[in-house]
Amino acid sequence: FGDGRAAHDFLYVDDAVAATLAAADAPEAAGQAINIGSGQLASVMEVLDILNRLLRTDLVPRLARARIGQVPPIRAEVRLAERLLGCAPRVSLVSGLARAVQFYAEQDEEAVLAEVGPIIHPTVQALILTPICPHTLTHRPLLVPRGVALEVTLTSQVEGAMATFDGQVGVALVQGDTVAIAVSEHRTQLIRLPDRTYYDLLRRKLKWGDS
Repeated sequence: FGDGRAAHDFLYVDDAVAATLAAADAPEAAGQAINIGSGQLASVMEVLDILNRLLRTDLVPRLARARIGQVPPIRAEVRLAERLLGCAPRVSLVSGLARAVQFYAEQDEEAVLAEVGPIIHPTVQALILTPICPHTLTHRPLLVPRGVALEVTLTSQVEGAMATFDGQVGVALVQGDTVAIAVSEHRTQLIRLPDRTYYDLLRRKLKWGDS
């Protein structure tokens, strides 16, 4: 979204984990707000250029109008983390992307699932509410009957609140706005191969029975 020049502070997951573990063992970090990041900005176009080199491709971005509430460039100030935690990022953006490319290349694509949630048989007509990155065990996926109409209301005054639909369309929300959710009257037709059942697919994806 935008002209591709939107920049972000990218941090490799190993560096994030190392900083988190260091914070747990650093008494001076107690009560402190410590930024964890690379301290460097990279634009979407720069990331695409690196990926093209790693994948030996010539991907061309499809640019779209900037979304309302899009996060502006923010570069983490990491000097406090370096002083209190004694750690600094060790994996560069190029190295991190190279590791990510290698990781996904080695994965069995049939074992990849979407957001964590309950496994539901296709004939069950229901709505599923699945928290994304809930960070707490009490926020669990919720299964409700098809006929239930759900409403989500923004009760607080928060700048930049948005409702997004499949990550493609964004609608800005203000205090008091309500989003209504219900099962659509339209149905999606899916092709199912006759030589395997729903449970065959589950067993293959989740590797049930593998030693």
